[in-house]
Amino acid sequence: MLKTEDEYISNVMQRINTEFAKTYNRIKKRTGHVSDYQWSSDSRYRRNIGDGLVSIDFILDMFARNRRKALVEYARFMEEDSRESMDEILKFISASKEDFKRIKSASRARRLTPLKIRYIEECLKRNYRMEDIGKNIGISQAAVSKMLN
Repeated sequence: MLKTEDEYISNVMQRINTEFAKTYNRIKKRTGHVSDYQWSSDSRYRRNIGDGLVSIDFILDMFARNRRKALVEYARFMEEDSRESMDEILKFISASKEDFKRIKSASRARRLTPLKIRYIEECLKRNYRMEDIGKNIGISQAAVSKMLN
């Protein structure tokens, strides 16, 4: 378990995953997304398998003392997505309904660029993937990345 004092755990984990991906890609001489699910402890919790590396009892006991119930509640918790939707973020960022519609329709109007950048940054803070952010506003993952540089 990782405990943080002044920062959300999601932000810490995002930085860890980003650094892992950069290092992995550099070593393997490749680019792009690195799927790290095989390194996730989620499958251990879902299958009720504790070992020397993953101690599942502490986390599962937070959900329920009864192990079966804890497993069901853990799975339900992992499926929940309490983040704001990308459209909710865009509505908040947009100056008007018209700007929202233009950004959603992949408008290339230069005056929308600062709004798109802010939208992308806000989505990334909430751990949305660049690919999904781009799809939501009709641009490629590469275009999303380029807007941040």
